[in-house]
Amino acid sequence: MRIKLLWSLASAGLFLVSNAVAGTILSENFSNNPAANGWQTFGNSNLFTWDSTHHDLQVTWDSTQSNSYFYHSLGATLTSNDDFTLSFDLLLNDANTNADGTNALQLSIGFLNLAEAESTNYIVGTGYSRNNVAEFDFFPGVCGGLPSLDATLIDTNGYYYFAYNDLPWNFGTLYSVLIHHPAGASTLTGQVLVNGQLYAALPGSGSYGGVYNEGTGDFRLDTISISSFSDVDSAGYGYGPSSITAHGTVNNILITELPIAYIWGSMTNNIWQVQFWSHTGWNYTLQKSADLQVWSPLAPTVSGSGGLLILQDTNALQKSQYYRVLGNPQ
Repeated sequence: MRIKLLWSLASAGLFLVSNAVAGTILSENFSNNPAANGWQTFGNSNLFTWDSTHHDLQVTWDSTQSNSYFYHSLGATLTSNDDFTLSFDLLLNDANTNADGTNALQLSIGFLNLAEAESTNYIVGTGYSRNNVAEFDFFPGVCGGLPSLDATLIDTNGYYYFAYNDLPWNFGTLYSVLIHHPAGASTLTGQVLVNGQLYAALPGSGSYGGVYNEGTGDFRLDTISISSFSDVDSAGYGYGPSSITAHGTVNNILITELPIAYIWGSMTNNIWQVQFWSHTGWNYTLQKSADLQVWSPLAPTVSGSGGLLILQDTNALQKSQYYRVLGNPQ
């Protein structure tokens, strides 16, 4: 059992100290067969191969084939109220267009809504036929120009936000990619690192970086996926047919989440209480201490509802009393 977030309040002076620690939703380094760890394939399984020698996932992104995903359920649903981060290592050996498309379609790694992504009308090439996405995208070349690295967010109504940086991609180089969604934000940011040093910020700055924002709202994400999209109807972007063929490896996938959001404490009718936005799949316990060393639970553990929770100390306040909320995965 792991402490996911610590929040404390002193009744004397009512000051707040916050020390938030992200909890791990999923960690995968492919040291063992991923099929035994909950990973599944939708579409063409020949595009995804576990390398038992090098302990990574070999991937082919081929838009001439149907939508195909190497995916894992999150066991929960991420929404716009959640603070979450995805990181992974990506090495590409090559990436180009196919003969049936003169412009580049993206390769993607990130979050989606599985039921929607498996439907027959989930057509990425149109540019407007999918919802509920938070992902890293790599386009080998945009309109014949530089490659584009994107952190893409699409809400439940299909509105887009993406932060982009148009930079060369060095094949054979191992990149570490990170995307982050802050709780309550309509944005998605990212970083691309080489040997621990920043190579590209998302969004970038200057003539080859920035933000496209249609004003996103809420979303529902329940699956992490390495995605190879079909180029059916790929002329929808407005500059002609798009396609992609790419080969590479993916490794060291890590997904973390803050299990508590929008937390605040207050006195109500001489009762101290803490309110926060909870998540399903987590249990929460309010504790108190007189010295920050010995902690005692105040009430039975409460399961997260995916909405607002209120925990209270109905006992008389002491001269100096500290409180904390513990979040633990179920």
